[in-house]
Amino acid sequence: LVQGKTLAHILAARQSPQDELPRLLTIFEHVCQTLSYTHSCGVIHLDIKPANVMVGAFGEVHLMDWGLARASAALCVPTSLRDGNATSPADENAAEKLPGISSLDLAVDVPAGMIWGTPPYMSPEQARGHCADVRSDVFGLGGILCEILTGCAPFRGTNFLDVCFKAAQADLGDTYLKLIDSGADGVLVRLAMKCLAPDPDARPTDAGMVASELTLYLESLLRRAESDLERFFELSLDLFCIAGLDGFFRRVNSNFSRVLGYSDKELLSRPFLEFVHPDDRDQTLNVMSQLQLGEPVVQFQNRYSAADGTWRYFEWTAKSVPKDHIIFAVARDVTDRMR
Repeated sequence: LVQGKTLAHILAARQSPQDELPRLLTIFEHVCQTLSYTHSCGVIHLDIKPANVMVGAFGEVHLMDWGLARASAALCVPTSLRDGNATSPADENAAEKLPGISSLDLAVDVPAGMIWGTPPYMSPEQARGHCADVRSDVFGLGGILCEILTGCAPFRGTNFLDVCFKAAQADLGDTYLKLIDSGADGVLVRLAMKCLAPDPDARPTDAGMVASELTLYLESLLRRAESDLERFFELSLDLFCIAGLDGFFRRVNSNFSRVLGYSDKELLSRPFLEFVHPDDRDQTLNVMSQLQLGEPVVQFQNRYSAADGTWRYFEWTAKSVPKDHIIFAVARDVTDRMR
């Protein structure tokens, strides 16, 4: 039994589509990766929607409700082309690789004309009763991403038949406008619109391609965040450092050298207690004991020796991560204030 909240519940609880976007994109990435594996086994889910994604209390993500899932060979046409070659029919051991799915159910034929799926997220070919393949699942992924970015499913209407008609007609004009006006990153908007293309040939070939594009985007965000942090670390007027609970600086920004007159090498190669005024060392050791316990330090003052023989008063704010044995600290030079 999988416990947690469905993605549909999480999306409905938001105040705005911008809320929790990083978390939701991570959930979506997990869904794409799960579906990528499913497609590699020659199996199509056929009912991709937020209500079929369960998010556990610890962030685990499960793709649910495989009642409509079928082997590629059981559908009315082969699955999509990959790199110019037809993808393989269902893996003979697909049921073993996908726990909870019966090999007999996977083998049940889906005749042409049969309409399976959930209309607000259903691909146009499914809504028309035409042949479905892995790209129909890709459309469903686009539907999830669309709802993450805009708060709305791809197809909406006043009643069930109205939604079915819009899905069959691929009536996506309003959806595209909502995506464009969502304020979301253009990379995500373009990915959603590609997945929601009415023509299956215009969509990514399978969930693996969607997963790859999303992963590249998330990695670029991480690199950008690291670059911003680096810039902030160096451009700040305060003295930023990362230190170890072993009593050594691991990294200092350029302000340490500017204020104290030592090189980075000198600062990193000696225990930082050596720079502290002898009268302030016991207090500094007490503060280190607090940090070892994970207790934050605010507005602690001590004196550091400068290369010119003077003493500089520093006021510290620090937070430790005991399990990683590191301290993040910022100091302000308050020497002028103390005179």
